[in-house]
Amino acid sequence: SSSSSSSSSSSYRSNEISALRQELNVFLDKQGPFYEHVDTIYIGRGSSTHSTNDFTITSKTLELLKSKDHLVHVRAFNLQQKRDDEWDYLLNVNHKPVDSSEHSKKPKTKAFKNNPKYCSCLPVNITTAIQPSLNQIKAVWKTSADRLVVVQLVRKCTQEKLISEVITRPKRASSIGKGNNDVVELSSEVSLVCPLSYTRIKIPVKGDNCHHVPCFDLESILNYARELHMWVCPICNSPVPFKSLHVDSFMSGVLQGTDEGDIRIQMKPDGSWGKCEPIQEAENPRPSKRRRIETSAVVTLDSDSDDDDFLNSLLEEDNPSSPNIDSPTPTTTTTTTTTTTT
Repeated sequence: SSSSSSSSSSSYRSNEISALRQELNVFLDKQGPFYEHVDTIYIGRGSSTHSTNDFTITSKTLELLKSKDHLVHVRAFNLQQKRDDEWDYLLNVNHKPVDSSEHSKKPKTKAFKNNPKYCSCLPVNITTAIQPSLNQIKAVWKTSADRLVVVQLVRKCTQEKLISEVITRPKRASSIGKGNNDVVELSSEVSLVCPLSYTRIKIPVKGDNCHHVPCFDLESILNYARELHMWVCPICNSPVPFKSLHVDSFMSGVLQGTDEGDIRIQMKPDGSWGKCEPIQEAENPRPSKRRRIETSAVVTLDSDSDDDDFLNSLLEEDNPSSPNIDSPTPTTTTTTTTTTTT
């Protein structure tokens, strides 16, 4: 429930929130999947750099907060940019400063920096600062903008719930070999290893904007987004928000038809595939640098041996003028050391 506000921010009671329904729906649609919206405790709107917002916490909300899976978040939503805004100057809750520096995450990668598709401003958890009955949030921004200030009651979403939500969605049908998306023009190898976790994929997923054959692992992309606050495909760099993720039917069949030790397949343009032969390392790889190698040859010749030619070649290397051996000799052991450059 909502109550009064002061200063430059307008307050809306529950029966007046309908006036901001469209903006509120966009706001909720931009919310990440790790917290489920339970109730709108307060919503205010203002365009100044300063905003003071008063709201009331009911006894019912306080009862829910006793469980560790319910939290109170505050978010600022920029109505012009249609995205969460940073708390870039000051945020006080009940006259106490709240450190919001860790709640504004921007990728360091040049391709993603300052791109609203990839940047994520996290909600600020103010649960521990909440007090019974009347509460106040005071915020100051560096620049003015048309903003919503929303206080939410949220519930944590478990990893298992998020995985279940994705795998129950309709699977993404592959169009390999049909001349549309996911085209393979030439025979090529396709990896079964997730580019995020470097382990064999368990649940292969892609986003709606992905038009490539390889997939990434569902649990890995959830861990990646939770840690770095970015929803981006590790293969094509396209935005892959949670709602766009679908299990890929083709790769699901491939994973079921291969062994746990298989990490890649051979793809053909018609969509057929086969297992790749394991890579075998050379038994005696050539040395990377030229070096002198000393080798010893120990030869044992019997009187009836046929190795005269080999012995002659060794003797000729030591003394080119030495005559050939025309007749066998009694058992002889000869040790010769040669120097070879490789």
